[in-house]
Amino acid sequence: MHLPSLNERGIALAVVGDVNSVSVAEHSMMLLLALAKRTIRADRSVRSNDWGWRNRLEASELTNKRLLILGYGRIGRHLARMAAGFGMEIRAHDPYLERSGWPEGSAAPATDLNAALAWADAVSVNAPKGERPIIGAAELSTMKSSAVLVNTARGGVSWTKGP
Repeated sequence: MHLPSLNERGIALAVVGDVNSVSVAEHSMMLLLALAKRTIRADRSVRSNDWGWRNRLEASELTNKRLLILGYGRIGRHLARMAAGFGMEIRAHDPYLERSGWPEGSAAPATDLNAALAWADAVSVNAPKGERPIIGAAELSTMKSSAVLVNTARGGVSWTKGP
């Protein structure tokens, strides 16, 4: 909805700025950790008294893993700082920042999205909605079969079906 339409209807517009970027970044980090540690599987195993799950060595570490952040705004930068604390190698893909100037931070720019997706062990989608979704079937097919993807972005950023 546009501002004139809101004004016509007497609807106030409030821009709240940076109210939840840390929380969303923490959620992304939590999802990455849960996937690496196989948290749901571990919980189910313990609840069913299957203590042997630990011996199958399914959990992995994030240290030395490669993280690609799609969208390097506030949330992406917070996530990069957190992931750096876990010893992850971090790159980010953000066409807007590539044009306007890459900010200082933990993530190196990844200009070629497909190459970056093939490089990554984990991908976190933290981009705003753009002209078209940033990741779909074609992009997913370039990822390693062992890679994980977390999406804490708003709707319309990704899709799972082909064109």
